[in-house]
Amino acid sequence: MFFFPIAILAIKDETEREFMKELYISHSMNMFRIARSLTKSAAEAK
Repeated sequence: MFFFPIAILAIKDETEREFMKELYISHSMNMFRIARSLTKSAAEAK
C-alpha cells in the first residue's frame, strides 16, 4: 500500500493525479534508495 504525498493528492485533474500516482509508484524504490544513501538512515529516508 502506498501513501501518496499530499501534493499528488491535491491535484484536481483526475487524469493528471492518476499519472502522478503511477509515476510515484514506478520510481518510489529508486527514490528511497537515493534518500537512504544520502542520509545513511532508513528512518530519515522515509
